[in-house]
Amino acid sequence: MQVSHLEGIATVCFDWFIGEYKVATKVFAMTSLFYLGATFDWIRPELKAILTEKIAYGSAGFQNRGAKILEKLRHLGY
Repeated sequence: MQVSHLEGIATVCFDWFIGEYKVATKVFAMTSLFYLGATFDWIRPELKAILTEKIAYGSAGFQNRGAKILEKLRHLGY
């Protein structure tokens, strides 16, 4: 896949993650952003910052997946 396509996907995922969408959409977006972080160095620190800020206010599903993503980020050194 071309880098420009992946950049577009990352932009849409951040929109879904930050915006007023249902929990399933946010969870899918945060997981996708985690994996896109392997291609783009700037994604994972930004994902961690936003997730750390929003996790306390999310639903149980959001908090569960958020905790898993944060643990994976810690394991990678973020």
